[in-house]
Amino acid sequence: MKISIQELKRLSKKAILKYGYSEEEAQIILDMLMYAQMRGNNQGIVKLIGKGLPKNEKAQTPTIEKETPTTAIINANLSMEAIAMEQAVNMVIKKAKEMGIAVVGTHTGDEIIRSCWLLVTKDSGCRFNWYYDVKLPLRDGSSCRIL
Repeated sequence: MKISIQELKRLSKKAILKYGYSEEEAQIILDMLMYAQMRGNNQGIVKLIGKGLPKNEKAQTPTIEKETPTTAIINANLSMEAIAMEQAVNMVIKKAKEMGIAVVGTHTGDEIIRSCWLLVTKDSGCRFNWYYDVKLPLRDGSSCRIL
């Protein structure tokens, strides 16, 4: 079966809205899924099949926990990570344009990536350097974080 890209977007957004997301949240999620889909990534529209991407019942709007002129930490508050990342991307670009360098991180998302840091410098033309925060278990039961 072949459908147009516009029809795929329309049907996908309709499905995302049925999971309980707002119009704005649905558009952010759709943009992320379509970006992956159009590049042949297995994290695209296929994520809507099966259990899909239901909205966490405890999800709240992402909030800024800490902020300086060049840094910020955003708590996703159990919302889908793409929603917090949209806020982080916009914030890190603005800060980097104003200050020359910026780092913005997110945490407590509802997806597999629990934390992500964006580093942008004015000289880099606002290209992103992604640093994923990895938590490694140690033999003694404690853990360490690697950025």
